[in-house]
Amino acid sequence: MERPNDGRVSDSGRFALSDWRFGDALRSTFLVFDSQGEILVAREFKANALHSEISPDGRFAIFVTARSNNADSSRMSVFDIDSATILWSKRPETGLLADRYEFDAAKALPLLVHDDRGSHSFSPSDGAFPDSDRREAERRRQG
Repeated sequence: MERPNDGRVSDSGRFALSDWRFGDALRSTFLVFDSQGEILVAREFKANALHSEISPDGRFAIFVTARSNNADSSRMSVFDIDSATILWSKRPETGLLADRYEFDAAKALPLLVHDDRGSHSFSPSDGAFPDSDRREAERRRQG
């Protein structure tokens, strides 16, 4: 890896790293490894890395990109590590960057956590935002 950053470790020993890469190009690589250092997931993005997280059990991971001038701009991607696939990749419907990302381990739900507004969950299978009424009420309060 050129510039490993943003390391996250699960209870299972699986770990995730974001490679910020060298050069002026907007690009990054997201990788997940098993406890022995073998690559389980490797995906290159045409945007800089912003955030990443791995679920406590090591089954799922989140990778968020920064703004860029292409389709990888401001995307949140959720990975199923066991199958080495992306479950979904899209711009979060909340339209907000999170302060941090977590998982509800019991439900395998990715959460965007906002220190001043609480958390927002997303469907792990398709990225649907189930609490749109709550988000709309927050949007109105913010003006």
